[in-house]
Amino acid sequence: MSKLPSIKTLRRLERLVQLGARPPVIRSLVPTLHDSVISDAWSEHHGRRAPRGPLPHNVGFFLVSPKRRLQASFILAVFDDLRRLGVADAEALIVTYEQFLATFDDDSSPVDSRLTFDRAWFLIREYTTVRSLLLVRCDACGSRHIHRAFELINHGQCPACGLVEAARNECLPESSEPDSDCSKIELPDLPALGAGFSPGWGELSPEIVDKRWVS
Repeated sequence: MSKLPSIKTLRRLERLVQLGARPPVIRSLVPTLHDSVISDAWSEHHGRRAPRGPLPHNVGFFLVSPKRRLQASFILAVFDDLRRLGVADAEALIVTYEQFLATFDDDSSPVDSRLTFDRAWFLIREYTTVRSLLLVRCDACGSRHIHRAFELINHGQCPACGLVEAARNECLPESSEPDSDCSKIELPDLPALGAGFSPGWGELSPEIVDKRWVS
């Protein structure tokens, strides 16, 4: 007789399904569950069968714009800090994506361009296993941002600096005053992170880590 899954495993399955993870991704994160259990849970929650087709595989998706780089940098930074605090990878990914949803409003984006849980899973895999991506600290603002591992470090790609510069450039044509507020534009702090996108980005505080996350 096969061993019944633990309550902790079933709760993890429930959270993954709620976050939109597809069965192949869930299987990679909860390998002890039978495929039929995963499929049934997915169908019951979403009211339909899970979509088929290839999983995310394009690293370029995360690098096409400052906004996308910012979102990807957020995910890598939070995951990195949780992992350093001893949180198991599967749980760290779940918590990271929950933090992402709480911080970024991505619902208005077209479905094909949203940073879904499956894309976050692929992003983390590229960072931790394939190691095609890394986090570098910007010399200008001190924030950590995503970068291809095999390219020369280019802080001109820092999404925090890029978004602030774009906002300032958009502001300037509307004001002819040399002492206008355009130069004072800064990227809003993201307090949900604990490793926020403000100059100097602090590290994730141990106080926010639930002890149940630690393996």
